[in-house]
Amino acid sequence: MKLVIVPLALTELQDAAVFYAEKSNVGLGLAFVGEFERTVNLILENPM
Repeated sequence: MKLVIVPLALTELQDAAVFYAEKSNVGLGLAFVGEFERTVNLILENPM
């Protein structure tokens, strides 16, 4: 299985990370991206 993120979704992901970083702190923005990556990896490892 291959991960494909359409440009609009990538923009939304980046915007959300910036939002959390600006409204709370940089750590929260990074944690958001990290959780997204963790979830994607779980799905790729267990597609069923």
